[in-house]
Amino acid sequence: MTFAARVAATLSNLPLKRRFLIQTALIALGTVALAVIAARMQYLDLTSTRQAGLKAQTDMALGVIEGYAKQVAAGTLDEAEAKTRALAVLASMQANQGVDYFFVTDEVPTMLMHPTRPDLIGKPLQDVLSPDGKRIFPEFVRVAKAGGGTVDYRWAKAGEEDPVQKTSYAARYAPWHWVIGTGVYLDDTQAQALQFTFIMTIA
Repeated sequence: MTFAARVAATLSNLPLKRRFLIQTALIALGTVALAVIAARMQYLDLTSTRQAGLKAQTDMALGVIEGYAKQVAAGTLDEAEAKTRALAVLASMQANQGVDYFFVTDEVPTMLMHPTRPDLIGKPLQDVLSPDGKRIFPEFVRVAKAGGGTVDYRWAKAGEEDPVQKTSYAARYAPWHWVIGTGVYLDDTQAQALQFTFIMTIA
C-alpha cells in the first residue's frame, strides 16, 4: 500500500469531526503558505522594479558627467574644473529629504563625493564595512567595472536607530575612472510584503 493510500485509509477511520478539523487545518496551513509565497514574490518584484529605477537614475548621473566631459573636449573647461562642477551637481541631486542621493568614488576606491558622509571624502574605502560586515565599496567598483550592477547591504538611514536593508546600483565612467552609485532603502518594501502576508493570512 502506498503512503497516500495509507494516509487516506487512516483518515477514513477517523471520526467525521476530527477529519473535518484536520482538513480545515491543512487548508489553513496551505493558505498561509500561499500568502507567504505570494508576499515573497511581491517583495522580489518590487525590489526588481526599484533596482531598474536605480539604473535609470545612474544613467542620468552619467549623462551629467558626460556633459561636463564634452566641455573639456571642446576646450571650454579644463578637466579639473569640470570634475569639480560635476561632483557639485551630483551632490545637489538629492530627494526624499536627503535619503536618496548619489555618491562617487574612484577605482581605488577613494571617496570623491558623498553628500551625507563628508567624513569619508578623500579617504580610502577598502576597509569600510557596512553594519552587516560587507566591504561594499570594493564591491561597487567590481560590479561597475563589470558593466554596472547592484549590491545589497545594510546601511544607516536618517531617522532610524538601526541600519536598514538597502540595495544600490553602481556604474563606471571609464574616462575619469569614476564609480557612480545610488541606492534605495527596502524597509518600506519589506513592510508592504509583511502587510500583504498578514492580510492574506487573516482572509
